[in-house]
Amino acid sequence: MNVLIYSKTKDLSELLQSSLNNTDYKVFHAGDIGVLHLQFFSLDSVDLLIICNDVIHSKLETALSNMKHHSRFFPVLCIDLENPASWNYKNLFTSLISLPPEIPEFSDKNFLKCLENALNRTYNKVKFSTTEQEIVNLLFEKEMVSLEEISYKLWNEFNDKHKKTIYAYIHNIRNRINDDLRNPHKLIRLKNGNYQLKL
Repeated sequence: MNVLIYSKTKDLSELLQSSLNNTDYKVFHAGDIGVLHLQFFSLDSVDLLIICNDVIHSKLETALSNMKHHSRFFPVLCIDLENPASWNYKNLFTSLISLPPEIPEFSDKNFLKCLENALNRTYNKVKFSTTEQEIVNLLFEKEMVSLEEISYKLWNEFNDKHKKTIYAYIHNIRNRINDDLRNPHKLIRLKNGNYQLKL
């Protein structure tokens, strides 16, 4: 399956390819309208075109029309970089719900989680400490994470001292992402004690 990403930075394509770790998916990058044309017509097929709005070009609509005229149907996913909440894999799935049944691979949860993670790592401007970033990455990778999982990720063990340290990191992360500390709605604690990141 060929994924062509039209965005200003190549980082998104490289992060998505490495996250997928799957030879069934090949991710290609185009940073301007000319390269987009060249990439599209040099590939055997484009199974998904992802367009980020950091490279919206006046000739993009004409280019897309030209591509579709010379090719079979292919889905286009537009990413709004000003709205990180839209990068959540559930929202991405909603955007992809119109995919025809013969190409279900892109509605696969793993693909969408990898895309969400790559988008956040590429475009999220919040700067975390090294340890905070490890926790954030874990929260992006999994739907929910326990304190024990975080502790084993960081220190390969779990005890009360580590639990208190993790609470401090969670507080710092909430501060950095402008979450409400009294009533968090971005980094939330679930009823089962696990944590979930909703950006």
